[in-house]
Amino acid sequence: MSTQTVKTFDDIETVVDLDFHLVENEEDVVPYLEEPFQGLVTRPDVEAPNNYNMTKFFLDGVGGDIGPDAAATPAEIKAVMEELGIDRATLNPGLNLNLVTVPHDRYAVALASAYNEWVTETVLDSAEGMYGTIRICLRDPQRAVAEIEKWQDTDEIVGVMLGPPGFRNPLGHPRFDPVYEALEAAGLPLLIHNSVLSLQHVFPGQFEGINTFLEARAVGHPMGQMLHLARLIVSGVPERYPDLDFVIQESGLGWIPYLMRRLDYYYSARREDAPYLKRPPSEYVDQSFYFTTQPIEGAEDPEYVQQIIEWIGPDNVMFASDYPHSDFDNSNALYKALRSGFEPAQIENIYGSTALEVLDY
Repeated sequence: MSTQTVKTFDDIETVVDLDFHLVENEEDVVPYLEEPFQGLVTRPDVEAPNNYNMTKFFLDGVGGDIGPDAAATPAEIKAVMEELGIDRATLNPGLNLNLVTVPHDRYAVALASAYNEWVTETVLDSAEGMYGTIRICLRDPQRAVAEIEKWQDTDEIVGVMLGPPGFRNPLGHPRFDPVYEALEAAGLPLLIHNSVLSLQHVFPGQFEGINTFLEARAVGHPMGQMLHLARLIVSGVPERYPDLDFVIQESGLGWIPYLMRRLDYYYSARREDAPYLKRPPSEYVDQSFYFTTQPIEGAEDPEYVQQIIEWIGPDNVMFASDYPHSDFDNSNALYKALRSGFEPAQIENIYGSTALEVLDY
């Protein structure tokens, strides 16, 4: 641990926020929705035939999750970025995270495509530091590949997001290999964003007894990420696609060293279960996986945060605020926990330099 410090948060050269959420509405996305779905989700208003009433097509999460006033327009987003000292924001879906709750496969795929059209046309602006991710839905891998190829050369698109993926086929399933090939060819990372919805709606043996936001959020996010990360590694995806990066989002950090050690422990005894691997699982985590910081559990104990990041590896950790969710992290909260334990260059990496390398800014 170093005694050198970046003097203040304002001294950090470039702050990149990996997870700044939009607050899109159904009315935003529907004009971009392909037929027959656009017609199906609107109906004429008998009292005003030229107007349409929206039919809600997403389910809400447990108890709601918006904290401060949400930034609904590009101007409001830019104002929040300036207030929080964010130089570049990766704008990720809000409502569109809930695709996992849409039961109709083709409809879910169409909603993902409509979101991509809307966000690139109306929100993203590289000149203002507002970048974004496109949404894919793995219920149709060929369509997911088409979306990657369609948007891969768009300046403002820096990654591809799943969130939450669901569990019908964990991410290591061979049917998703064409998606990994397309991502690797495009040079875009796959961002895996979890949600309480993964526990509430699609986790194996749904936890019906968990009926509070507190329990669902504390348990659901890391639990879903553990399953997908383990399946990706054990099925050999990082071995087959060594140039593809994965970014695990919004699940905190404490579970990561635990899972790395558990995987290594059982790999040493049951290598036949992971025949594609040539190295211990933790080495693939170090090679191909990055983790965003929010929520910073234990921020009031800097030594704990510093130790967890040391165990993961500082070069594999990237700052995210998760604005405007209720548990979002102010951009300087992480700095307060890091400043006494890391070299200035390491803090720069966590706050922006690593993101500039991993994502396609």
